[in-house]
Amino acid sequence: MATFVFDLSLIFLTIVLIALSILIFRRWREERTRDRRGEQRRSAGRIYLARLDGRQDQEDELQNIPVQTKLDAVSHLMRLMRGEAREELLDLADRDRLFEPAIAATLSARAARRSEAILTLEQFGSHRCIQALEVLLANDSSMTVRLEAAAALSRLGALPSLRDTISLLKIERGSPTRLHLALFTSQAQIEPDQIRRLLAEDIAPPLRAALVEALSANGDLADMAIFENAARHADEEVRAAALRSAQRIGDPRSESWVCRALSDPADLVRAQAAKTCAELGCVKARPQMKELLHDKSIWVRIRASEGLAMLDGKVA
Repeated sequence: MATFVFDLSLIFLTIVLIALSILIFRRWREERTRDRRGEQRRSAGRIYLARLDGRQDQEDELQNIPVQTKLDAVSHLMRLMRGEAREELLDLADRDRLFEPAIAATLSARAARRSEAILTLEQFGSHRCIQALEVLLANDSSMTVRLEAAAALSRLGALPSLRDTISLLKIERGSPTRLHLALFTSQAQIEPDQIRRLLAEDIAPPLRAALVEALSANGDLADMAIFENAARHADEEVRAAALRSAQRIGDPRSESWVCRALSDPADLVRAQAAKTCAELGCVKARPQMKELLHDKSIWVRIRASEGLAMLDGKVA
């Protein structure tokens, strides 16, 4: 019996030693690989800097460095560069086809792979990266991927005209999501005139509501006339968007038409009006808001109660 127990202990100890040996070997190999990659990345960085200075004597050495390592080196250098030097570095990376793996991933059958590729393409934003993002925006089978490509192009300052983007995203007559609103908002801060021109046209109410709300991100007080006009629109979503815009802008001149919305026939609009009145500090709206405490809609009653509490706090 003692011999059997000893044999089992010896077998267990042997297994433990083998497992530890494997772990130690793997750790050693990973550290060695990491050190080698680190040296290759530094070497690639030196070669790219030399190429920017017009020296081509080390290009053969660059051929032996993995594409991902070269991409890491370019990414590191980009954080240190600005202006023409940065653009020249991206041109070199384009010529070396460092973005080919990400561009190839945009053709993957898996939407997740295409989304991952968008992150890489946006990170570098070279001419070929932008072209690949434009192809995704125009042709991808997934509307989510198209929207992600549009957002990436917007952040790179390379988004097509807003009219074309809306057409490519197929939302002329659809219902924009919060992601669409985020995209429109980013555009409002860059090119608000495109949104103003679209709002002057006959567009679907859901799209109009999204554009009205997005325009307020620009913070231009001259747009208050647009919001006041939207507050009289036949669609309740558009009227509510106008109130949210007034709340974001915070211009006290909007108090008159915001207070009128407290008696709007739509529950959504009355609730938003109560919230906006409170945010703007419309003390004269207190009597109307007290009446809304007995509104037929529970959401209006809640917003009125919260709004009155805010107004009382501001008065105090």
